[in-house]
Amino acid sequence: MVMIFFLTWPAMAFGSFNNAGFTERHSTSLKEISNYILEYHISKPQADDLVDGAIDGMLDTLNDPYAEHITPESWQEFADFLDSKYVGIGIKMEAFNDYIQVVVVFANSPAKQALIKEGDLIIAVDGKSIKQLSLDIIAEKIRGVEGSTVVLTIRRDNQTFKIPLVRAPINTPTVYSEVVFENIGYIDIISFNERTANEFLDAWQNLQKQNRELKGLILDLRNDPGGHLIAAVDIVDYFLPLNKKIISFIENCGEETIYFSNHVKLINNLSIVVLVDENTASAAEIVAGALQDHGVATLVGNQTYGKGTVQTILNLSDGGALKLTVAEYRLPDGRLIQNTGLIPDRQVLSPGLKMHVAKSILKPAEYQRIRFTIGKNIANINGAEIKMRGGAYYEDGSYYIPLRFTMEALGYMVNWDQKSSRIELTKEQENYHMFIPIAANATDIVVSEGITYISIPGFIDTGLPYNIRIKPNLIIVE
Repeated sequence: MVMIFFLTWPAMAFGSFNNAGFTERHSTSLKEISNYILEYHISKPQADDLVDGAIDGMLDTLNDPYAEHITPESWQEFADFLDSKYVGIGIKMEAFNDYIQVVVVFANSPAKQALIKEGDLIIAVDGKSIKQLSLDIIAEKIRGVEGSTVVLTIRRDNQTFKIPLVRAPINTPTVYSEVVFENIGYIDIISFNERTANEFLDAWQNLQKQNRELKGLILDLRNDPGGHLIAAVDIVDYFLPLNKKIISFIENCGEETIYFSNHVKLINNLSIVVLVDENTASAAEIVAGALQDHGVATLVGNQTYGKGTVQTILNLSDGGALKLTVAEYRLPDGRLIQNTGLIPDRQVLSPGLKMHVAKSILKPAEYQRIRFTIGKNIANINGAEIKMRGGAYYEDGSYYIPLRFTMEALGYMVNWDQKSSRIELTKEQENYHMFIPIAANATDIVVSEGITYISIPGFIDTGLPYNIRIKPNLIIVE
């Protein structure tokens, strides 16, 4: 599971709790029970432990995974976490092939100084394999005490080596940008804090300075756990004309608060793709959902996390704090996304392909050519090399290619129809829809380590309008 930030609700929206229903009788009962336990229980508990247990018990009754008591000792660490400050090495990671791939190396970080590169695969931390561990657990292993050393085992191309890094304070930027594919702007929002809207504005202005002939924009919200509400609202505001609904919130009293765009539209006359995945959550879902509802952007990727509630931080007199869920939100079209998430306009599940699909939407190619190197987890699509989970292979007289990767690279969406035991292919822009039946004794379809492969004869039998050529160590689909 990936750590999901909460949406920060402005504290001034909440008033006194004097009439919340907690009576003197309740207070007396708690005090009496606490005193009896302290006086008579054989374990001789401490008062602080009883108070912490009582607080945890109250929060447990809410059945709310986001409600949390933050102790005074933990408050500063929690505040730094929300503000994207931590002690570590300065990278952004994503899951890839049971391990972790580096997707961004932050400037002036230990990782940058150690020459770690984007695309590097981390396979071990301090000599221990991280295979199939969650991003959260791996992040905890990499972070640590300032000045301490962590050793990463890196796989780059066909080489595996170790790199020691000295952990340092990292004040992570929340926005990263560059020009890709010659004239496409790319902005990656890593998380949302109080600086994010301004950082986004700076990133957009820098892109315009680099290339005043931008033909499109890719907004990357993958692996974005969310964060501050107002940052999300402000960023959506950059994309919309005046007085367009961005989001609405409903509190427990039924009161609704609606946010509208209130600035002149900043980003005009550009085709926009938003990249999302199963770890796109909270504020990131607000941005993606609002842009989708207003028809401003095409969502590409996986169904998102589905966090449709809002939390606030309430300061306590002992220096700690209480994080409580205080509202749920609706997207501009009225959708609630709690536990359901956003459905992308273009489903792409293959790791590494989302950027290619975004490019194909913004800069359609005259043709698609996929070159598989047999026995390697690498494909070349229209000249661009892309890593994948499982590559083409030869076995028992037949050549096989990964079905989902191939079809998604060619512009299709791929799904499994459980009722009919068929693979469903759709291509909405061509109004194309077909099924590939899977017989119990089928040899054209092979499933290995969670990846579905199709033989070359099986692919040809589908009747799809593509040619396949087989050369020494190569399979070419075009």
